[in-house]
Order: sequence, then C-alpha cells, then structure tokens
Amino acid sequence: MNILIEGPRWTGLWTEIIADTLQRLGHRVDFCHHNHKRATDRLALTAGTLLRGEDRAAAWRRRHLQRLAERCAASPPDLLLSIQGKLDSTTVAMLCKQTPALRVIFWWGDILTDKGLAAIRRAAGFADRLLVSYRGTYEKLKPVYGNQLRYFPFGVSPAFHASGGLSQRERRRFAADVAFVGTCYPERCDLIRELNRALDHPVSVWGRGWRRCRGVKGHGALTLQESLKVHACSKISLNLHHRDTDNGCNMKFFEIPAAGGFQL
Repeated sequence: MNILIEGPRWTGLWTEIIADTLQRLGHRVDFCHHNHKRATDRLALTAGTLLRGEDRAAAWRRRHLQRLAERCAASPPDLLLSIQGKLDSTTVAMLCKQTPALRVIFWWGDILTDKGLAAIRRAAGFADRLLVSYRGTYEKLKPVYGNQLRYFPFGVSPAFHASGGLSQRERRRFAADVAFVGTCYPERCDLIRELNRALDHPVSVWGRGWRRCRGVKGHGALTLQESLKVHACSKISLNLHHRDTDNGCNMKFFEIPAAGGFQL
C-alpha cells in the first residue's frame, strides 16, 4: 500500500514513528510536516502578508495543501493519514477525483480541547475514519460519530523508544532521585513546588516553560532520546498528566517503562 502522512514536526516524533512502523509492515510511506515552514515558505508568507494583506495562517494552510496535492499527484496514495493536520473537504474532494479509491484517516491524538473538537467535527465531513487516543474522548464522541470513530491508544516503537547506550557523562547529567520531563503548566508548577518542600532533594525538571515557575529550576528542553535517558537514569520518573486528560494513558505511560524507568 502507498501511504502519505500529513503530520506534525514535534519532539514526540509522532509522524516519524508512525511512518517507520508502517514501513516495517511492508508499506511504501512518505510524509510531510504540516507545521514546519522552510526559509522559502517564511519569505513567501511575509511577502504575501505585506503586499496582499493576507492572513498568515490562512496563507500557510493554502501553501501546505497545495504542496500536499502536488505530492499526491506525483505518487497517488492509497491512504492519506492526517495527524492533527490541515486537510479540508475541498482538498480531499479534489484528491478523490484524482484517485477515486483514496481512503482518508484523521487522527486527533491530543487532549480534547475546543480546537480539537472543532478539528474532529470538520474532519468528519471528509475522513473515512476518525481516531482518538483517550478512552474518555472516545466514549464521549462515539454517540456522535458511530462507527466512523475508533479508539487508537498510544504505544512504543522499539526503533525510537529505547534509551540506548549511556555514557558516564550522560548518567551524571540525567541522574536524579525524582525527575519530571514535560511542559510547564500552572498546576504542574504548583505540584513540583509542593514536592520540593517535602523531598530531601528537589525534583529534577526538564522541558519548556519552566522559567515561568518561580522557585523551580528547569534544566531546559530535551529531544525524545534525551528524555528517555532521563527516565533510564532517574530512580522515579513522575508522569503528571495534563489536567484535561480524559480517562486514558498518555505517551509517557508507555515511554517511561520502555526506557527502563519507574513511573509514578
């Protein structure tokens, strides 16, 4: 099967992991990132904004969808997988006219925000299947979308989710009694501060946005491989779910044990 993926460029490597997994199953797979702008894209968008007064977000959507259509024309896919992408009904109708047997799947793997709910509602108009990754989200939306909706939980890939060999320098850098890897949110900031008051040693925190959390020292953002090394080197890895997680297991639930870590 020839599969094209429209996915995000992100530290969690969703697009790359799915592409690799499908390739290992024997499919031909190509992908394009729907949120990555090259230098030529930024130049074109800036010119369009200044000269024609275009909305930058709308201009990027048009540019990305045009590029996606060109990829489909050059190598018609049997399956188009949109991972929280920018597909719309007009583009899908055009692609199906070129490739009548084309099947489209839309995957919303994030928590169910208002933005996510709107994206799923739009995708229901053109997708053969809708995938969601939290059980609560699935149960909430099942009465609305019926058999079009599928529960698609997270997992791990042996090719991506092993911490690999650790040097002595890495063991010193990532070692901790208690560690947390993730973006700073207010409730996480409050919890880490409370834990730091109770523990003999402060929680070793990694991720984006921790400069905003007064009294907590963040050690910076990490790649996926680096975060796995934190889990491997820490005695305890905290898995602090987002407050809007709806009855399901997030990615860390699988990633921490895959790296050989112990999670709470």
